[in-house]
Order: sequence, then structure tokens, then C-alpha cells
Amino acid sequence: MNDETKARCRALMAGLAKGAEVSSAVHDTAIVETSWPWGALSAAALPRFWTDFCRAFPDAVRREVIAGAGDNHPDPRYQGQRPPHLVASIGTYQATFSAPFLGLPATGQVIHLRFADAFWIEDEKLRW
Repeated sequence: MNDETKARCRALMAGLAKGAEVSSAVHDTAIVETSWPWGALSAAALPRFWTDFCRAFPDAVRREVIAGAGDNHPDPRYQGQRPPHLVASIGTYQATFSAPFLGLPATGQVIHLRFADAFWIEDEKLRW
């Protein structure tokens, strides 16, 4: 299950990188916790974010450094929703800064944006 789950998450993320509609890969109840200036993004807010990101960094490549998957065992310290399994990864997006983003002018230079994800599959789509 772990390798299969990890492969499914990677396939969904790769589809997004190739221009798939956000709704085809992200569960409609997903909440993505991001850094400033976005904060928590609902599934409804993700298409705008992703469109802006892809416009600014059209050749972005997601490069995982570490990825793991496993069952999500009970933990009494956590009171929220507990998905049955998690996939976690860290890495960078590497891209050319080709169009303005967040009011910053494009530089035409290569950028590296760090990421850390922890998500699961629900109804064949990503949840965070």
C-alpha cells in the first residue's frame, strides 16, 4: 500500500505540473496549509493560486529529496481528523521566473522554491 499510495500521489502532482485541472487532482474538501502570504487555501481557492504559479514559473519541475508513506497510527496528542495513511515529501520546485508573481517582477533567472507536503488520498484525489 505504501509504494502504491506514494506513486498515486506523485502521479496526481505530476498531472498538475503538466496542466491538469486542479479539480481533477485535489479533493473538493481539501485545505492546503501554505506559507505567507496565502495561509490556508481551500480547494476552491487553489485554481487561482496554481494558475498564477504556473504563469510565473511555466517550466517548474518538482524535485523530491525525501518521500515516505505509511499508515497513520493513533496519537492521543492529536485531536483532528486522522486519515488512514499519509504521504510526506520535501524538496524544491526548480523553474525559470518568467512572469511577475506576488508583485515581484520576473527575472528570467532560475529559482528554487522549497516545499514540504503531507497529504493522503481520498476518493482518488489529494487531501492535505
